[in-house]
Amino acid sequence: MLPTSVSLLERLHANDDPAAWDRLAGLYSPLIRGWLARHGVRPDDAEDLTQEVLLVVVRRFPEFRHNRRAGAFRAWLRTIAVNC
Repeated sequence: MLPTSVSLLERLHANDDPAAWDRLAGLYSPLIRGWLARHGVRPDDAEDLTQEVLLVVVRRFPEFRHNRRAGAFRAWLRTIAVNC
């Protein structure tokens, strides 16, 4: 997977770009489901949990600050997934 686009993150912070949120969901839903599958979560449950993770991302995204380190967004996303 390619690094998270800084321009996508900027569009998400603007919070008025539904296409950016669709792009985020399209890019990261498979990744989240993969993480869940590796931890033994059943596919039906993984779909529900993926939606829960994305909901938390939407609510908490204004708090996210990219530290310019590679993988910062994915690490933040994975933390949310683990907590869900």
